[in-house]
Amino acid sequence: MLDFVNQKVVILLGQADKGKSATGNTLLGRKEFKLKNSREGSNSSTSNIEQATCSNIMSHYNIELTIIDTPGRFQSRNVAETALKLLQVKDMKPHVFVLVLRSDQFTEDEKYTADILKMVL
Repeated sequence: MLDFVNQKVVILLGQADKGKSATGNTLLGRKEFKLKNSREGSNSSTSNIEQATCSNIMSHYNIELTIIDTPGRFQSRNVAETALKLLQVKDMKPHVFVLVLRSDQFTEDEKYTADILKMVL
């Protein structure tokens, strides 16, 4: 086993109700982020930036994975702006941005967001 810890930061971006928290939970291997129940209304989705860390997710690589779940209440056009703000947080140093989309509901607005993210990141 390696003695050093390989730290990776993953930022989850996307609109509300697209599965960011569920994706984060899957990557962490545990239920860390609260999932929105569609019957509860929009107040139960992530309203603040939330962070969770899973150490040694792959023990033979000694990886520490930090997942950042961003608020889902912003519009798709603000996703790139949020990504840029997160890049400026000195201690965060993200390695990966994940734009979470539903394949059965891919809108023109989301295509625009993906194109903008490709340009700025």
